Amino acid sequence: MNERVRASQRAAVEAIGVHLGVSPSALEQWYRVSHRQFIAAGGRSLLAAHRNSLALLLATVFPEYRWMPLKFAKAPRHAKQSLVDQRVILNELAPLLGVSEGDWTAWYHVSGTRLAEVGGRRLLSYYGGSLHALLTAVYPEHAWDPQRFDRTPQRYWTQHENQRSFLATVGEALGCRGPDREWERWYTVSAKEIRERGGGRLLSLYGNSMSRLLAAVYPEHAWQPDRFKHAPARLWHSLDRQRAALETLAPRLGVTSDRSSWYSVTSAHLVAAGGAALLAQHGSSLSRLLAALYPDYPWQPLRFRKAPQRYWESREHQRSFLDGVAAALGMSEGAREPWYTVMAKTLLAHGGRGLLARYGNSMPALLAAVYDDYAWQAWRFPQLRPRDKRRHEDKVKPVEEALSEAEVAQVTAIESALGLKSPEEWRRVTRQEVAALDLASLTKRHLFALLRRRYPTLPLFAIRTKRVRLTGDAAS
Repeated sequence: MNERVRASQRAAVEAIGVHLGVSPSALEQWYRVSHRQFIAAGGRSLLAAHRNSLALLLATVFPEYRWMPLKFAKAPRHAKQSLVDQRVILNELAPLLGVSEGDWTAWYHVSGTRLAEVGGRRLLSYYGGSLHALLTAVYPEHAWDPQRFDRTPQRYWTQHENQRSFLATVGEALGCRGPDREWERWYTVSAKEIRERGGGRLLSLYGNSMSRLLAAVYPEHAWQPDRFKHAPARLWHSLDRQRAALETLAPRLGVTSDRSSWYSVTSAHLVAAGGAALLAQHGSSLSRLLAALYPDYPWQPLRFRKAPQRYWESREHQRSFLDGVAAALGMSEGAREPWYTVMAKTLLAHGGRGLLARYGNSMPALLAAVYDDYAWQAWRFPQLRPRDKRRHEDKVKPVEEALSEAEVAQVTAIESALGLKSPEEWRRVTRQEVAALDLASLTKRHLFALLRRRYPTLPLFAIRTKRVRLTGDAAS
């Protein structure tokens, strides 16, 4: 380009600069002018003559000034700058980022996005968008720590020595170093703690699994995957592996070689000892877990502190339990009469709290449902008060109207002892006379029930505490 053309272009650029507020004596002000602004001021033809590059145009018309292409918002394609110039640019941008001269640690808190916003986009792109690579090249005198940047360099975590260095730093902060703690403490470290310290991308390389990460970084240690908070998904597919893990936890729970010692352990105890993942494989049921791992042992679900979930929904389990209680109480097989004298607290003592609760803690309702082949009589349960009898009558089978031969003989014997000649004479019988009789196990309420069935047309009334007579009409 001859001098005449350059002089003409220079005059045109200076005229546009005055329009845009750029002083001819302050050429550095051109860095803040964009292509759009220059074209709007009438400089389209000037830019077209210099490959549409403001940086090339200014370098041509003002050759005496040392231009830095990377400081323009739109630098020329393939533009390069010496390390000295790059350092000058960063030194100028540092105050805009809150970084003072010589304060190296402040750069760790600067993101690549923030650097691009204040004018360092082209400079950053020269290093593949890596702030770490840029600072390492421009300020080689400082030992930069890649782990402290907001974003670690690309492919940084794929190098084994970087992974090991990072975990060593984290381990020191979390107390994983020192005698007897170097490895044990790692079992309690969560993936969240690793992410909070900048290891999110490292964790993602191992499927966010602490067990896989530690096994890869420290292969010299024999890690036990089941001891981590979150064991690998496929770890528990093998019953042999589950059994080995449970036997490792047994000493911590006070469990001996005697299988029955497991009855004193609860699910909460097992979880606290580190067996949460193991327990989850069997619906969080300790009894189901033990039955699956030790099928050769005759487990008794009711001996555990808590019966298995939905255990009492099975009518077979309910009947089996009552049969067991009956045998323990000395009842003969199939006997039902003795159940009238069994109290609810007896069932509770044998572990039937959950079963009773299913029937509203009602013995009549429970027995009527489980032993539905027997004609239960609500009034014969001594634990029921008179007003409760009516509430339970709909839960048991209706009583048979006809008396058995033994019951007829029993009523006849009582009438003979009282000297009664006809049923109507029961109206004059007093409570004291009944009390004087040797009725054995026959109660007054039972006697009244027999009379009501023996003489259904006789107007008898229930015995009340304050009534003098056993029976009688309203006037007596």
